[in-house]
Amino acid sequence: MTTIYKSPEFQYTNSLEELLLYPANASFEVASAIDNYMVEGPGLINLSGVPLSEAPRSRKEGCSYLTENLDIPALSICTVHEAKVFPGKIRNRQGTWHSSGQLIIDKGNNLFSESYGIMDGGKTLPQDLLKPDTIDGQFILNGAINELRYLAGTYLFLGSMHDHFGHFLVEGLSRLWILKYFSEEEVSSLKIIIYEPGLIPPASKILEYLGIKKSQIIFLDSPCVMEKAIIPAIAYRTHFWGRDFMNHVYDKISSNALKEKNNDFPKKVFLSRNNVTSRKLSNEIELEAVYRDAGYWVFRPEDIPIGDQIRIVANADSVAGCTGSNMYLCIFQKPGGHNHVYAPYDFNLKDDAMISKMRKSRLTYILGTRMENDQWTIDIPAARKNLNI
Repeated sequence: MTTIYKSPEFQYTNSLEELLLYPANASFEVASAIDNYMVEGPGLINLSGVPLSEAPRSRKEGCSYLTENLDIPALSICTVHEAKVFPGKIRNRQGTWHSSGQLIIDKGNNLFSESYGIMDGGKTLPQDLLKPDTIDGQFILNGAINELRYLAGTYLFLGSMHDHFGHFLVEGLSRLWILKYFSEEEVSSLKIIIYEPGLIPPASKILEYLGIKKSQIIFLDSPCVMEKAIIPAIAYRTHFWGRDFMNHVYDKISSNALKEKNNDFPKKVFLSRNNVTSRKLSNEIELEAVYRDAGYWVFRPEDIPIGDQIRIVANADSVAGCTGSNMYLCIFQKPGGHNHVYAPYDFNLKDDAMISKMRKSRLTYILGTRMENDQWTIDIPAARKNLNI
């Protein structure tokens, strides 16, 4: 029986250079904590028929998060020696647990801040690997730690890249702000470890725009020990907060995508979800017609290559569409955009506002009815009148 503890020891260093040379587990604070983070600024048009004064049932209702006041933790990088890594994919999240692996512990079998799986802004532990030790409040590893594959050298640990496009764009990229501290030559020689056994095709292309080749990534199929791991903290906590450090990532991706092919792209686009069954806007075709008449190019992002998706949004002055992964593409938009996000009253997310704040765009939320049988509607004439389109 192996006990997993919650009392790691890290030495705090004064610089990144000192951190990378330190012979034991250490941490360097790149940026201090931020108090009172808010995403003030988005406009809100409520066409739901539900008064905004009604108490929301959750954070997803009525854009209630626009008045939310949060503290963002300090942004740090840590190095861990002889870390044990257990690969997997986050599935079946319940409370503080998930299934299917994703765990990293230090040489002394300690959990630390980056040991937890991250999805939808939550931090969970794998119930297929750990169970609580009710005697002392620690954990017990399910099964023995046998001799593990040893990976000599230094590795950049990025955690989960996710196999869902939207989660990849916001959570999968959330540790890559660290690349601003490496030269292009250094980035191209990094050895990288992620939890999953592979990447979705758009992820591979986006990482190429960041200077990372798929051949640099080690996809684990069994637990291993890394001689030394560099582990940046996340700079984007999905649905909660985002730090401006992520702009380096978004800018580099969009810049390199445009260098690859810089065509005469449309200035106004509507990103359609009309072939998606979940959270379906039942009259989206009518809404698309309104935007088409207003000079917007209407298209489904998944119908064209990811490079073109990025280039189109990077060039656009205005992006409109229903809330979802499609609108996360606005992370690649240049500053100064004016965007419209449509959402059901009972399912609208903070990420569109967070992205707008980081990318310095103007955003208007337009709320439709509550969902019924996973469908909702929008008052098209009222939307046209309120937005003057």
